[in-house]
Amino acid sequence: MQIRHDTVTISSFHDDFSAHVCSNSLIEHGIPATVVGEFTSDFRVGSPGRVDVLVDSQSAVLAQKLLADVIADRKPSERESDTLENEAVFSKKRRMVWTILSLNAVGVLCYVVYALFSS
Repeated sequence: MQIRHDTVTISSFHDDFSAHVCSNSLIEHGIPATVVGEFTSDFRVGSPGRVDVLVDSQSAVLAQKLLADVIADRKPSERESDTLENEAVFSKKRRMVWTILSLNAVGVLCYVVYALFSS
C-alpha cells in the first residue's frame, strides 16, 4: 500500500537561487521541501518562469510560520536592496534578449538582401 502525501506550494520565486535558499531554510529546520520549475526560470520572453517551493500539506502551516519568522528577521533595507537587485538583473536579461533578437533580425534581413541581389 502506498501512502499519498499531498503537496502545497508554500512560495513562488522568479529565480531558482531564491527558491533554493527558501527550500534549504525549510530543510535546515526539519521540513522536507522540493523546488519545482527551476529549469524555466531563465526563460523570460513574454511570460516569466516561476519556481515553486513545495512542502507536504501536513507541514504547510509550520513552513509558513517559519518563513514568516525568517522574513521578519531581515531588515527592511535588505529587502528593498534585494528587490532593486532582482529588478536590475531582470532588466539586464531583458536587454540581452532584445539585443539577441535584434541581431538575429539584422542577420535575416542581410540574408534576404543578399539572396535578392545574388540571383
